[in-house]
Amino acid sequence: MLISIKVTNPNILKIMKILNKSIERAKTPESVGIDSSVISKMTEEMSYRGINVHRLMILRDNKVACEAWSKPLTPEMPHMVYSISKSFLATAYGFALDEGKISRKTKLVDVFPELSKKKDSFLEKLTIHHLLCMTAGKQTSIRGSKSDDWLKLFINAKWIFEPGTSWRYVNDNYYVASKMLCKILGESITEYLTPRLYEPLGIDVPFWEHSPEGVEAGGWGLQLKTEDIAKLILCYQNNGRYNDIQVIPEWWTKEATSYISDNSVSEKEPDASAGYGCGFWRCAGMPNTYRAEGMFCQYAISFADYNACLVMTSEHSGLQETLDVIWEYMPKAFVDPDTEKECQKIILPDKSAVVKKPRSEMEMQIKSKT
Repeated sequence: MLISIKVTNPNILKIMKILNKSIERAKTPESVGIDSSVISKMTEEMSYRGINVHRLMILRDNKVACEAWSKPLTPEMPHMVYSISKSFLATAYGFALDEGKISRKTKLVDVFPELSKKKDSFLEKLTIHHLLCMTAGKQTSIRGSKSDDWLKLFINAKWIFEPGTSWRYVNDNYYVASKMLCKILGESITEYLTPRLYEPLGIDVPFWEHSPEGVEAGGWGLQLKTEDIAKLILCYQNNGRYNDIQVIPEWWTKEATSYISDNSVSEKEPDASAGYGCGFWRCAGMPNTYRAEGMFCQYAISFADYNACLVMTSEHSGLQETLDVIWEYMPKAFVDPDTEKECQKIILPDKSAVVKKPRSEMEMQIKSKT
């Protein structure tokens, strides 16, 4: 005999929503106002252009409208998200600001007072906010260095402008911000985010590349499932709420995704020069749109006017080319909901044959050798 129990306690309902890790799926794309035939044409166009899409997820009205992935990949496999990592570090910064553990004016020399010995007037002005909004003024290249002291590499790099006076996209800004946060918080970024972000969103604690000193890289190195990325952008789009629970401070979701810095001074492509927030980019291709972005076309895009999101992991060097395809098709994909219309299955090219190609004999010759 089946017994039906209706749960009415609001606290228990909240816990049940947290424990349900998956975003709700729509019956069909059309049922939430997504034209599946347009999405199918968009993926065909990407394939034609050589844009190697690994996974794609479209959401509308807080539901997954359609999703697809290239075999042999599966939805459960984490993907390197490159600079989408910055959006997660920026979220940690937002939590720390909201909790009063740090301020926008917290300086690097406040956290590491030993750096004051350098008597560098620009260094004395450098704040964590400069770092996270890409207005720090340093031109550095930590990745690939043989040094174990990444902060020292940053400090010794040349200045290209005074902090706060211009904009330049520098990955290493986010590592220095990560190191500052870890020192202030007294714990790792992962430890800090786990109860505040990962657990409420139902994200399994992800792998994050560390520096030799054990600090999260900050600006790169996260490995996430497509749905994990979708949960973050969905939470931002809903003013910090997820499953009716306030997860990220509402004020921060608005600030981080707003136009904070003019990035047209050093970027020329339309979507790379439409404004930068804190870990998020403003978009030129469609009004009232912002994105988290990673190298090789990793995207989480919020279409606020349509209550919709696009999440994509892929392998393609043309960031603007890929965005141009998205802007061409996405406005057409938003239609009135139709629960009766049949949907078209979204299919991404099968990469299994590529994975099964013979491996080079050189692989075994150089294995375990330096």
